Amino acid sequence: MYSVAPSPRRHRVMMTIPAPTLKALTPTRLRAAWIIAIAVDALQLGLFPITLTLSTWLDKPLDLIAMSVLWYLVGWHWALLPTFVVELVPFVELVPTWTLALWLISRKQKAQIKTIRP
Repeated sequence: MYSVAPSPRRHRVMMTIPAPTLKALTPTRLRAAWIIAIAVDALQLGLFPITLTLSTWLDKPLDLIAMSVLWYLVGWHWALLPTFVVELVPFVELVPTWTLALWLISRKQKAQIKTIRP
């Protein structure tokens, strides 16, 4: 007769993925982020009539720098990635998307700060 060996117990390995950390939204960081977002949007709008098609070559590095600096100042937020992708579309870059993204970020983080306080 055949004997069936007991199967080894399978241990479930649970991996915990750390939650993304939100940087403390201090008034200084928020002010600097607002200045950068508005400046980048104004520069893109101001460069377009002067450079026309060359503005796309000048705007892409500017968008990459803007996303990196805003990410550093306010932390990662989902609004930064779609904003960067939308800025890659010609003529849509004239819409103040960095300012809109920062408005979404600051609104959300201010709401989280208010709920934490008693």
